Amino acid sequence: MIVAVPYEGHGELLAGLAAELADKIVVDCANPLGFDQGGAYPLPVPEGSAAQQAAALLPGSRAVAAFHHVSAVLLLDPEAETLDQDIVVLGDDRAATDLVQALAARIPGYGACTGAGCATAARSSH
Repeated sequence: MIVAVPYEGHGELLAGLAAELADKIVVDCANPLGFDQGGAYPLPVPEGSAAQQAAALLPGSRAVAAFHHVSAVLLLDPEAETLDQDIVVLGDDRAATDLVQALAARIPGYGACTGAGCATAARSSH
């Protein structure tokens, strides 16, 4: 299951789907951002990140953060044959993150960012 929703409704949506998402890998793409005249700004998340919030709201699921930094404009561009970027995949369940990394690697132009090289990107994206 991929969760790609505005952060505003993230918590309520996931809480309502907890039973249906039990025993499933949930790939969370949400970014806790607000927008004003100055542009985007981070919103506070008590759990730490949107993916950590998903994990707390979905205790029966395997939450993974991925694709949350990929531009929707780029994804929707019909002229783009490849996207040429790494996909940062984060989570506490190694088997779930490995599966999401393998799936990301199958998309032309994507690579899954793993290991120490992702640490800086992961800290800045959550």
